[in-house]
Amino acid sequence: SDRHFKVIDKWSSNSLCKEIEEVRSYDGKIQLLCPFDRFGKIEEDLKRFGIIHFVLTKDVGRFIRDNEGADSTRRDLSTMTWKEFVGSIEKRKIYAMKISLSLNKTDAKAIWVDSGIHSREWSAISTGTYILNKLMEVFKAGKTSDKYSNYVKNIDWYVAPLLNPDGYVYTMTKNRFWRRNRRSAPAGKPDMCAGVDLNRNFDTDGHYAGTSTDQCSILYRGPFPESEPETRALVKTIMKHKENIRIFITIHSYGGYWLTPWAHTYHLPEDYLNINRVGVHAIKGALRGYTKMSYPNSSYKLGSVSQLLYVCGGTSMDWAKMKAGIQLAYALEMKGMFFIENKTNIIPLAEEIWSALKEIAAHPEDWADLNVTTTKKNSAMVLLPLCSLLWSIVLGFYFVWVGY
Repeated sequence: SDRHFKVIDKWSSNSLCKEIEEVRSYDGKIQLLCPFDRFGKIEEDLKRFGIIHFVLTKDVGRFIRDNEGADSTRRDLSTMTWKEFVGSIEKRKIYAMKISLSLNKTDAKAIWVDSGIHSREWSAISTGTYILNKLMEVFKAGKTSDKYSNYVKNIDWYVAPLLNPDGYVYTMTKNRFWRRNRRSAPAGKPDMCAGVDLNRNFDTDGHYAGTSTDQCSILYRGPFPESEPETRALVKTIMKHKENIRIFITIHSYGGYWLTPWAHTYHLPEDYLNINRVGVHAIKGALRGYTKMSYPNSSYKLGSVSQLLYVCGGTSMDWAKMKAGIQLAYALEMKGMFFIENKTNIIPLAEEIWSALKEIAAHPEDWADLNVTTTKKNSAMVLLPLCSLLWSIVLGFYFVWVGY
């Protein structure tokens, strides 16, 4: 309730607790990082105002070490070399790789995959690099009887596994839960006011929706659309290849969602049914890639960002469809319960996403012949949410039937 949010805002303004995740509309949950020696007072307030809560961990440092490993802050990024790169705000390189057999054919059909726009989402970043590795294995293998490998090789792939390198380095050296880029904080403001949420910085209709002009907010959208070099880098690269790109997928964590447009409004695109159809293929593929090491009895929920989570403007997914004209644009929230992922789950979770991509590749009839178009308006169709709900029910019965 508003009363509850006022209590939480008071803690944040007093630097007592840090808000590390925005509220998701479907359950109203929020996650806070609070000093242990003040938790007694905080818990008193929680109880007094009737705020339901539970403690995820009383020792965040140990929780990170136990799940991600003691050496998780000692990685060297300097050995990575890719074909295309541009600079971040701290002048680090942002890399993307094209993997293809088509050379420079202008009619080649391509899929774009990126990750790491939010730096604390390590499992998304590791999945991006895992996908790169799998693609290179497939393209190096030559002829094979595996139908999925053949479908994969018929497509051009663009993969950018780390869109926010400055923030990622910061999560390894200063603050594991840092989300934004590392634009300097305004004069006189603390470091928590540094940075811009890159996934609220794209030039879309409704770019102001669900964002903040407060530079100390984790949802700060920046001084103007595409103000950040990381955002402009993605825009420039996508626009260069947009005639070939048929599908745009940006990987995030966590929650288990295969998300569709729109994010900035509750309305849905006119071609939502086709967007959903390809999403169903993806979830089917993720099911096929499921292993017992990953999260049991859970599937990906399919639907628009605004209807499943919250309204948010300036996202890369909405920009890709609205401005770059890529008809099939998705934002994927990988499975998980928190930004800290147990290291034993990293590869199984990535394998699910790789399996989902292969399933998409195996159904080119649903996407390969789509033309690039510019979407100028939204379509508010009442039947479409119902269709999405029916798809979810059907998928749910399917997952239960196969014992997922």
